[in-house]
Amino acid sequence: GLSWAWSVTGDASIIGPNINAAVQVQSGGSGSFVLTLNYVDQNGCTCSNSKNVSIATTPTCVINGQATVCANATATWNGPGAGLSWAWSVTGNATIVGSNSSASVQVQAGGSGTFVLTLNYTDQNGCVCSNSKNVIIATCFSQNINLPTGWFIFSTFINPQNPEISHVISSIQSLIIIIKDENGLVYWPAYEVNQIGNMITGKGYQIKLSAATTLTITGNQIDPESTPLSLNPGWGMLGYIRTSEGELVAMLNSINENIIIMKNSMGQVYWPLWSVNQIGIMIPGEGYQIKMSSACILIYPSD
Repeated sequence: GLSWAWSVTGDASIIGPNINAAVQVQSGGSGSFVLTLNYVDQNGCTCSNSKNVSIATTPTCVINGQATVCANATATWNGPGAGLSWAWSVTGNATIVGSNSSASVQVQAGGSGTFVLTLNYTDQNGCVCSNSKNVIIATCFSQNINLPTGWFIFSTFINPQNPEISHVISSIQSLIIIIKDENGLVYWPAYEVNQIGNMITGKGYQIKLSAATTLTITGNQIDPESTPLSLNPGWGMLGYIRTSEGELVAMLNSINENIIIMKNSMGQVYWPLWSVNQIGIMIPGEGYQIKMSSACILIYPSD
């Protein structure tokens, strides 16, 4: 051709020359623009054409996952779910396990320190973004909870790295019939029902198993004396967040006057109005049904 003359109207501007066969355009933040070309070919014949261009919203490059991970543990992080490409990378004391080009990525942490997980993402419109997440490698603890066949109320003194109920109990998934929280919400794997979501620190959970097993929960150990637990009027399920056994009356000293009745998994009761205490000792791993006369805050003694 003899000449090209590009012009643009709308939320955009031409970068560099506008008289070549190709043109670069910088789009604005939203809306649209019209790109127009006036062209003269080698015979001196002319033509003109315009193209309407929509400006897509800049993608949000969110990395969902833990900000703290246990030493030497493998965990999963997730990026946006739909798009053209994902490119994950990691710097620091960790390595990617498996693919680094999917919407999610698995990372094996080292023994200590930190690492930075970075995602470069291209959405379905070809728009790109990048984000990084700083992750701390922590020394973690584990609790082994012995669970019998049938119904039991369990709790834990661990804040799991991933508190989502299906993740916490994944190692015993095949034996679970149903789990209930204090509000009657259920985790019912046979019907793919998960109303519970994340486990709550200091709460008890009713579980029904087809066979006895041991549940291991790994994460950060809860400091009982700096973890106030809110109890509402009426029935609830209380967890025991100390690592050692404790005499019930001493453990609940701060709320004793508000307790109507308390039951363990065996049906034994603590009924202060009638000076009945069949439970005696609170045990790590166990949870308790409790009925309160009014709202209050429980702070367990230190271990």
